[in-house]
Amino acid sequence: MSEEIVITTSFEIVEPLFLRLAERRILDAGGAVTRASFGVSPDAFGTYTMAVEVTPADLEAVQDVLVTELPIETMILNGELLRITHEAVTVATKFGDVAIRDRVWKGRVIGVTPNLSDCATLARRFGVSGAMVWHDALRLAEPRIGLKR
Repeated sequence: MSEEIVITTSFEIVEPLFLRLAERRILDAGGAVTRASFGVSPDAFGTYTMAVEVTPADLEAVQDVLVTELPIETMILNGELLRITHEAVTVATKFGDVAIRDRVWKGRVIGVTPNLSDCATLARRFGVSGAMVWHDALRLAEPRIGLKR
């Protein structure tokens, strides 16, 4: 007996090669993409919906691939909505404090994102590019990936 996971994600631009690589990783983990479709969400972003069939033995590995390889926030498994949670922390860059959003899945940090507004404010204050501040914050936050919450 197999399970079906349905995920929907919003994106601005997704390269077909990116999706093919993600599908390959899903296959390597024991899942198979059975349906995939593109659409437009009410907020005018593109949406991508994917259905993945997986055996119970491979379910956890496939879920881990989905949340680490694709920019998803939710997935549906057997009618149950599973969410990636977000937790806020701060890192002290050489320009000042920047809020960081941790993406947490099953009690483990799987991704970090610096707050763009904080980066822009500090960039203006110090006369540097926003990207410089953002990359400094990301460098300091990346060691959080893999931490248990």
